[in-house]
Amino acid sequence: MFSVKYHYLKISALMMLSIFSTASFSQAIAMYQLDKKARSEIVKVMTKKLNQLYVFPKTAKKTAAFLNQQLAVGAYAEIIDGKAFADKLTKDVQSINHDKHMRVRFTPPPPPPPPSENMSSMNNAVTELSHRQDKLEQLTRARRNQEENYGFYKVERLEGNVGYLDLRYFSGNEKAKSTAIAAMQLLENTDALILDMRKNTGGSPDMVRFICSYFFAANTHLNSLYWREADFTEEYWTLDNVVGKRRVDVPLYVLTSSGTFSGAEELSYNFKTQQRATLVGEVTGGGANPGGEVQINQLFAMFMPMGTAINPITKTNWEGVGVSPDIKISADKSFDKAYQLAKISADKFRLKALEGKLVLDK
Repeated sequence: MFSVKYHYLKISALMMLSIFSTASFSQAIAMYQLDKKARSEIVKVMTKKLNQLYVFPKTAKKTAAFLNQQLAVGAYAEIIDGKAFADKLTKDVQSINHDKHMRVRFTPPPPPPPPSENMSSMNNAVTELSHRQDKLEQLTRARRNQEENYGFYKVERLEGNVGYLDLRYFSGNEKAKSTAIAAMQLLENTDALILDMRKNTGGSPDMVRFICSYFFAANTHLNSLYWREADFTEEYWTLDNVVGKRRVDVPLYVLTSSGTFSGAEELSYNFKTQQRATLVGEVTGGGANPGGEVQINQLFAMFMPMGTAINPITKTNWEGVGVSPDIKISADKSFDKAYQLAKISADKFRLKALEGKLVLDK
């Protein structure tokens, strides 16, 4: 019901802004068509931001030089559509830096209303409506995050006492931790575990650490993030304490696909480099450089990688190459393969636990 109301209000707002006259709508469309000056200014700001903020200065300089060259030779001369220009810029920067996190987006605001005798009150009404829409969008995102169970798509115990967790993203919402705890507690008495990262596109490094802490001993160095602007390296270690059991020796399998990206790759890489789990599936997407959105102008923004991951064991990361699984198999067959192995491992784990108990009982 909430989303329906929001959708209705948003449509109503757009209708209010567009029914004044056909002429004003045509003027708005023309306003978003790019001319030579606009394209040049966008490239100028982009290259400046790249050189200022991109995590690798030499690569930034090389990427900026390529954009300027493309502009000079007329590679953008025929592009007047904003989205098409954003897509072309994304393709061009990635062709040089091969950074899959870096993307350019076209984000035009709603078209403005036409001149009016009562323009001041109309502007106030539109501004208020815009603020209400922004608030509704924030509430909608929060509600959607909650409805999606903070990324915890499926948690279950399978036959053979094998646990299964399908996690779609790593939420940065503090409330997500209680959901993570509940999931871990449901799985804490299983004899083997499968973590499904096949559809996980990343998210909060804090939540990655939170999940990993259940499967490593305390005081384990998982990953570091170097941030260029601050010239600072932020280290991520397992938590000193977790709610429930640590599963430091339970057999563990991680499912991967070509769509596994960013934070999900970090989790996979943590387990692989520490030899803590068996990875089953496909080579992952290859995005290891975190960052944030940088505004170019009112119509364009760019996701700028400002940091890079540094694994404490390999001293490198998975950028551009992905995380290679231990058992390479298509993503759609990876679950069956992992489950087969997990059931065998669970039997051995259970037998070992029983033998240990018998020894203690003597």
